[in-house]
Amino acid sequence: MALMKFREPNQVKWRGVKPAHNGTQVLVAGDANNVENIFYTVPAGKIYYLHGFSLQCTPNITAGSYLAVYNTTPALWLRLAYLDGFLGTQVPIFSSSFSYPLEIPSLYTFRIKSNVAGFWARTTIFGWLE
Repeated sequence: MALMKFREPNQVKWRGVKPAHNGTQVLVAGDANNVENIFYTVPAGKIYYLHGFSLQCTPNITAGSYLAVYNTTPALWLRLAYLDGFLGTQVPIFSSSFSYPLEIPSLYTFRIKSNVAGFWARTTIFGWLE
């Protein structure tokens, strides 16, 4: 039996049942300690396709942290994750991935915030630019 080659007429490449992207992969990490940090800005003229993220923090009962996307105003556009304070010795981690990536427009910013001194929040985002 001969193998048949499949050519998609609209130039979309397929891997399994999902189309592959033609962009540049981008993995960015950021952290915050009692501040709000802008750790990534989508370049002008590009769209960032967010495929997944994680957020972790150190234990502290009075603290909280979040990972959010702000528009160009800047105003809150999308809050991706929030970790509230707690007691304990384990590091909480919140992570998520999307079967269909979220489209983040040009010049929007990713921000991470920690609201108490000595309370570290760390994040990683993964996606691609087109």
